Amino acid sequence: MESLVQSFEATDDQGNAYTLHVYQGQILTPTRGDSGAALPGWKRILTTDGRPVNRRGKGEYEIAGSRQILRSADPNAP
Repeated sequence: MESLVQSFEATDDQGNAYTLHVYQGQILTPTRGDSGAALPGWKRILTTDGRPVNRRGKGEYEIAGSRQILRSADPNAP
């Protein structure tokens, strides 16, 4: 299972704004004392319309399958 953990704004070179959503999965780690225990798992970034986004570096992203580069000045952006 995964959940939305963060959203942030990014723009392309033409000034178009995008909202990107970060989803994080969970790794189930049940123990004798807590059968529902879990650890944070992998994260993935999607556009609002569900297109996957690759992180190229801090504040720089690429919409997968395109050559469209997005940039974010949000200090909390991954």
